[in-house]
Amino acid sequence: MAIIILVVVSLIFYSTRSPMRKNTTVDMIGENDGWKASLNMNIGYNSQLVVTLVTEDFEPPSKISVDILAKDQIVYNDKLTIVKDKFPHFGMYKGSFDSSKYLERNYKDVSVLINFNDEIITIPLTSIKIIE
Repeated sequence: MAIIILVVVSLIFYSTRSPMRKNTTVDMIGENDGWKASLNMNIGYNSQLVVTLVTEDFEPPSKISVDILAKDQIVYNDKLTIVKDKFPHFGMYKGSFDSSKYLERNYKDVSVLINFNDEIITIPLTSIKIIE
């Protein structure tokens, strides 16, 4: 019985002393004539990147190389494969990665660099929405 009381008192003490972490999400979106990029960042947890081809001017490549640049530093780099769906002319590519403190501090200055067929396209993520 004493152990149960000790555990309950310890839990109450811990919950009043430790700050509760807010679950904050930052949604960032950017686009140009052919591409749209969105980054959903769950502060302290993980981030989801979705890159979509929004033109039918060319066939979507099967793979693209993607960098996320926060201010002056690359925080994510990967080769993404097209996600097959019922709209073959609109390529969609997805990636996820662990949260980055540097990205969290510099979310107002983020760009996605898309590299395919020796062409580099820069998409600044200028539309920013914070959800708490």
